Amino acid sequence: MPSFVVASLLVAVFAVAMRIFPADGWVSGRPLDMVLPAVALSLLPMAYITRLTRVSMIDVLGSDYVRTARAKGLSKTRVIWKHCLRNAMLPVLSYLGPAALRRWSGRS
Repeated sequence: MPSFVVASLLVAVFAVAMRIFPADGWVSGRPLDMVLPAVALSLLPMAYITRLTRVSMIDVLGSDYVRTARAKGLSKTRVIWKHCLRNAMLPVLSYLGPAALRRWSGRS
């Protein structure tokens, strides 16, 4: 969905129906006024980053050093956080660098 449609839905749900966030825009200059626009604009890149992280994790989970760590008796949680996630974040960080520069320079 386009970000303007998502933004409209977020305002309708969280500002009008639930009254959690203000619906009047950037009037008072509070950080709370920036939450809904920030969420609406970040959902599209977040979806791609999530898919990239998932694919990287699946690739890393099949590696030899992960099997070795599990065979040594490390817990599944520790293996995922200490071994897998660190190495799975490399492609994500490689994507985020140019993506952030593209956003800040104004080019789409």
